Amino acid sequence: MHFDGWVWGERPHTFHGCPYYKVESTTKVMPQDMYDERIRAHQPQLYAWERLAADGVTLADLNENLIRNCIRRGIDGGRIPESALYEPTRDILSKWKLLKNGVPTNGAVLLFSNNIDEYPQFTLRMARFVGTNKNMFRDNQRAEGNFFQLLDAGVHSVLNIFLSVVESPIIVWNGRNRLKCLIMRCVRLLSMPFATVIGKDII
Repeated sequence: MHFDGWVWGERPHTFHGCPYYKVESTTKVMPQDMYDERIRAHQPQLYAWERLAADGVTLADLNENLIRNCIRRGIDGGRIPESALYEPTRDILSKWKLLKNGVPTNGAVLLFSNNIDEYPQFTLRMARFVGTNKNMFRDNQRAEGNFFQLLDAGVHSVLNIFLSVVESPIIVWNGRNRLKCLIMRCVRLLSMPFATVIGKDII
């Protein structure tokens, strides 16, 4: 039996229902863990952490007020029909693909759960340093919670930094370029919590 070497992202080679992999000029039966890894690489959207059913979590563990608030915001933004206000929470979460066989997914927990005891990765650390060597902290904060709680904490921290920059006596308001530079710096600061929370390694 001959086949070309496996390329990352492609489906593993199988013969009579058994997966094989190439080792130099020979082929060997593929170990189960290697097969599972390559299947996940072939269809990552099906095996993503946020799509897996959460262990020990039920609908009662989710914050329904937060879910309803998201629905109202979606309606106000024209992205969700008004009829969604009268639909059961379970149906809404199913449409958002946040339920798997009736069980909330890890993504649902990340977004809406107040019970995060089993999720130590739902943490955001925010700090300011004195100078540039990062040895001394001006302040050091730590927030825990779901996505929206972490986002609120991050935005609040960045706004405090923004206010301290605006009120700094070092800034001299003597030109458009300096003002533009300050505005761009503040915009970057305000985008930090979004990038930090969304890009956070949650596995």
